[in-house]
Amino acid sequence: MSLEVDMNDLIVPEHLRNNLDLIRKRVEKSARKVNRDPSEIKLITVTKYADIETIGHLPRLGLFDLGENKVQELVKKAGVLPKSVTWHMIGHMQTNKIRKGLPFFDYMHSLDSLHLAEALESEAGRINKYLNVFIQLNVSGEESKYGIKPEELFSFYGKLKDYPRLKIIGLMTMALEKDNPEESRPVFRKLRECRDELRAKLPEETRNDFCHLSMGMTQDYDIAIEEGATFIRIGTALFKEVA
Repeated sequence: MSLEVDMNDLIVPEHLRNNLDLIRKRVEKSARKVNRDPSEIKLITVTKYADIETIGHLPRLGLFDLGENKVQELVKKAGVLPKSVTWHMIGHMQTNKIRKGLPFFDYMHSLDSLHLAEALESEAGRINKYLNVFIQLNVSGEESKYGIKPEELFSFYGKLKDYPRLKIIGLMTMALEKDNPEESRPVFRKLRECRDELRAKLPEETRNDFCHLSMGMTQDYDIAIEEGATFIRIGTALFKEVA
């Protein structure tokens, strides 16, 4: 018997449809504000706080890029959703979880050490897989956040050439948790500047791949889009039920 969720048995809750409609309108508004094409922006639905039944609705809403913070949750949910879903590992990852998780995700947003890169490369070679990877930068400087320092980026990127199964496609960061979304803008702007500075030093064939910015969540994704985000990570704004 298949473990996949039977999509035909699910009736999509109205609040999910309404929330997604609002999100897409905000994405379009923010993109148009800075003369960007909204289709350039990929929505990653973060399923961290959602149960299996709820996330089973997502493909019917056209949401096929899903993100998880923890390997065990990603593996569990990937086992019951359609194979058409693309999974993104967006949280900090321990090397001892790689063997369990790597077969299930195709994007990693949180590469922050050469030790992790080496372990990912080794396991990717073992299972004959290539992985799309974001380097995580700690732009805000908070000690509680993972990521390399911006001034270490060029050196760090240069060492990743030793790991050919890791396709480095851009940068990721977490902004400060503030009530005012505008306070996230300097962090997002700095990430874009770091990407642009590094891209300018790369050969053309590599520069074309290294173009993405994973930044912005429920509280500040419109600001992130204005500053150049190509991947936004949203959970609460989609799943919340308004009384």
